[in-house]
Amino acid sequence: MSAGPPAGTPVLSIEALTKRYGDLVAIDDVTLEADGGILGLVGANGAGKATLYRSLLHLVPFRPRSIRAARHAVRRHA
Repeated sequence: MSAGPPAGTPVLSIEALTKRYGDLVAIDDVTLEADGGILGLVGANGAGKATLYRSLLHLVPFRPRSIRAARHAVRRHA
């Protein structure tokens, strides 16, 4: 039996993720898929890299069903 997702399934999928802090848009409509391996984010200071990581780690709330891990929705716990 395989412990991972079916072949061809992205291990991480983010669809149209937007995160705002009041009027400040930290992440605007980010969409990406990662098939495995090592993934890094490069960008200027204030580009939203840390906010994206914090969303993945459930440290900041995000729009439901916008992040999927191996086809399962990642949701913020209340």
